Amino acid sequence: RARACRDLVRAVLPALADDRLDALVERAEGNPFFLEELVRVEAGGAVSEGAAPRTVLAAVQARLDHLGDDAKRVLRAASVFGESFSRAGVEALLDERLRPDVQGWLDLLCERELVLPRERKRTTSASPRADDEPSSRWVFRHALVRDAAYDTLTEGDRRVGHRLAGELLERMGERDGAVLAGHFERAGEHVRAARQLGVAAEQALEAVDYEGAFEHCRRAEALGASGEELGLLRLIECKARNWRREWQLAQRAAEEATRLVAGDARAEALDNLAIALGHQQLFDEFRSAFTRLEALEGEVDERAWARSILRVVGYFLH
Repeated sequence: RARACRDLVRAVLPALADDRLDALVERAEGNPFFLEELVRVEAGGAVSEGAAPRTVLAAVQARLDHLGDDAKRVLRAASVFGESFSRAGVEALLDERLRPDVQGWLDLLCERELVLPRERKRTTSASPRADDEPSSRWVFRHALVRDAAYDTLTEGDRRVGHRLAGELLERMGERDGAVLAGHFERAGEHVRAARQLGVAAEQALEAVDYEGAFEHCRRAEALGASGEELGLLRLIECKARNWRREWQLAQRAAEEATRLVAGDARAEALDNLAIALGHQQLFDEFRSAFTRLEALEGEVDERAWARSILRVVGYFLH
């Protein structure tokens, strides 16, 4: 491997002194991306002799320092969105002076092999969004490039950037609750993050990702979810516990949900409570839960109530 690394460096920098070449190969420790970045730094004369960056992030940041302030601002804005981003997203995070030139800066960053255009799947929508154009979707060439750019943001810039990113994605119709929650949580918008984690938990449940649903519920509670919002999280948890046949845990979650939610959600919580109790052969408690469910007739949506009654009856017949 060391010989291959030496050959790579020599091919790019044929006039490099042997001791300098050996230092680059040793510093890279067999990491091809790090070696490539060190070679770029060396070729660009970004550091003085003996002062080569000692980490991958430092190597990338040394190269970013030679881009100029505006190009770095564009790259930092892109890094807020993660490893992939849209031109519209970058524009939303920048001041008005830079917005008209974002495409040009992205093209430059592409020439410098820091970002790459990402091909989008064809849309069946009759009226595709503006950011569906091929040139509007981008990815970082490597996760470490994104990390290096993100690392240069101040804490205040990160909070503002993630808030703007979350709000933009909401307006653009982003449906992934976990993505939105991540932005709002990093922005310090805990109420909004908890609400989106509830969406993410429901999506995980529908995808039969029970551990994911539990984790989203835990995070939402840690961010301060309370009242009916907490009750809906407990409802998601009890449904997942029932599917996993964890009857006692399902019972506990369902009992808390019935105290916190109302309307159709309460009917659903009661039917899940009855199911958990029935499987434990706690028939007195089962009858109590079923009676409370029956009493909701006329107070909740008729179809929702009927579905809950039929679910309980079906389970009980088993």
